[in-house]
Amino acid sequence: MRLMAESCWELVIGEEETPNPPVLADGASRAMESAHTIALKEFKADATDFARRAGKAAPIINSTLSPGVEFYVKDTINPIDMWTILRNKLTLVDNWGLQRTLKRDFYKMCYDGKESITTYINYLRGFQQQLQGTNNEISNDELVNRIMTSLLASWEQRIITLDDKRDLTLDDLKRALRSHQAKQADVPTQATKALAVARYGTRARGNPHRGCGRGGRANDRRSSGCSTKSCWYCLKAGHSQNDCFMRKKAEEARRDRMK
Repeated sequence: MRLMAESCWELVIGEEETPNPPVLADGASRAMESAHTIALKEFKADATDFARRAGKAAPIINSTLSPGVEFYVKDTINPIDMWTILRNKLTLVDNWGLQRTLKRDFYKMCYDGKESITTYINYLRGFQQQLQGTNNEISNDELVNRIMTSLLASWEQRIITLDDKRDLTLDDLKRALRSHQAKQADVPTQATKALAVARYGTRARGNPHRGCGRGGRANDRRSSGCSTKSCWYCLKAGHSQNDCFMRKKAEEARRDRMK
């Protein structure tokens, strides 16, 4: 749910109150005045953030409405008022068709790996909160099971270890999956591995001059002009590391630093 992803959900449903400015009492001491100055700065920052998120929430709500439903809030710009109107007009408790639609969409959700696992879990929690108090409400155990059965195949090994854990809570699952995603992000990419092989692994795979020079002999030292010769330091062809200008400049700089 985009409102949760943008940290606007609590604001829209009224659980987050509008920041109020601090009040300085008459005859306050210098210490109280200093504390009031700090509190005033914090209030301004909180009020700015609140207004920014409120400005995001209204367009997000509008983008999810059909033309028929949008009619109810066409003259409303306050996201809290918009949500109150929509909640009263579209009460889920008696709307069985909407409940089934939300439940069906909940089970259609699958993680595609393009977003963070936290964002994906928040999407599923949005369905849970919308259906709360209805005959189709989603329990925490049902939410946990849906998360674990809708992940990518590359996560299967991590899921197997979690399956053996008794009383797995939603918070435990979120921590484990966030940790797994962070470890996946630290794995070197194929391009990085290829660069490492090109720089350091040439000799391990064989003589780079094999097939060059007279007779195609691997140990022919007279084939210094071979077009496949490359420098391991700068990875450019046409010279060896002993003749590399960039390597010589780096060595000179290192000696200067040592002096």
